[in-house]
Order: sequence, then structure tokens, then C-alpha cells
Amino acid sequence: QIYWLFYKLQQEAEDAGGRVTMLLGNHEPMEFSGDMRYATPKYEKLAKKLGIEYRDLFGPSSELGRWIASWNTIGIIGRDLFVHAGLGGDFYRWNIPAATVNRRMSDVIFMRNKERKAVSDTLGFLYGSYGPIWYRGLVVDKEKYRPVQADTLDMILDRFGVEHMIVGHTIFEDVTTFHDGRLVDVNVDNRVNMEKQLGRALLVEGDRYIVVGDKGRIRDLALRSKG
Repeated sequence: QIYWLFYKLQQEAEDAGGRVTMLLGNHEPMEFSGDMRYATPKYEKLAKKLGIEYRDLFGPSSELGRWIASWNTIGIIGRDLFVHAGLGGDFYRWNIPAATVNRRMSDVIFMRNKERKAVSDTLGFLYGSYGPIWYRGLVVDKEKYRPVQADTLDMILDRFGVEHMIVGHTIFEDVTTFHDGRLVDVNVDNRVNMEKQLGRALLVEGDRYIVVGDKGRIRDLALRSKG
């Protein structure tokens, strides 16, 4: 249902002269490949009643599947780079342009994970633990996540011509900044934050970055600016 909501909002925004942009995360490829760890059981039951695999509910012949396959993995708007999980040192060393990442991720989105890895080492990396939809090393300093170094983050931002990276994936108690205001994590526990009237989203207006909740604006974030 949430996908159909955003599908509708995207069309409504376009009709009104605006735009809704969706970015690929880790859950879409997981479920497209048949990984059911986080799937809601009722949809698996639905697929069984229809006599198909769960992953085929969103397959390449479905409207939702074709739409999700069109999403980018990396989005750049103004001085901000948006990506689901993050880009770290491994990504910098691979030196893959954003347009190439977006195209190649979409090309194999309907494959099973083992099949994606078999296509190329590049896709194995992009869909792996240190790729853009899984990497946690920007916001978690445990060694297993390969935490990013400050100068590496600067080099990544410079390579893409941006000043900030905005990510989700890793849940925090509120919308949170890292690395001296170069990075914002917007992922929160929505139910808890709704009840506690904490931050639920990030609003960007010109040079202002504003945490918003269910009742409107909460506070401004102080982000680093080259200007």
C-alpha cells in the first residue's frame, strides 16, 4: 500500500508542476530476490493463494516492479547527495560515477542476489555490505562496518561536487548530524517519534536544513558550508 501511495503522489506532484523522487534502498532488492526476512507475512500468503512466488508480486511484468526498477540509487540535488545507506572508502576506491551506479543497480534488480554477484565484481560490491544500499560506516564506528575517515568523506563529497550527504538506513532517536555537519541521517523510529513529537523528516529550504515533525518545524540543523 505504501508503494501505491507514493506512486500516486509522484503523479500528483508532476501534474502540479512539482516532483517526487524515490531512491532504491536495501529492502526492494532483498524482496525482489526472494529474501523474506523482513516481508510482511500476509503478502506471502497472498502469493501462495495466487500460486506464484512472493517475489513475482513485484516482478518485471508488474506495474510496481517496473516503477521501482526505474528508481535511482544515488540522487544529487543542488549541494546535497542523497543515498539510502551511504558511500564510504570502498566506494571511493571503486570510483563509479553516479549515473553508472543507478543504471547498473536497476539492470539486475530482479535477479537473485547470487545471480547479481555472478554478473560482475562491480555488482557484487554495489549490492554488498559496503555498497550504497547497505553501508553503515558513515554513522557507526564499529570496525566491522569499516568506518569512514574524515578526509575520505571530504574526497567523496568533492568528487560529486556536493557539500553534504543525506542518508537513512540506520535508525537513530532523531534526525542526526555527523562529521561536523557534513552528513545527516534521517532514519528514525516513526511510531516512537510520532508519539514523542520528535523529528520525522528533513526539510531543505535554500540554505536552511530544518527538522520537522508531525506538528511542523522543530529546529534548524547547523550543517557545514563551503560558502
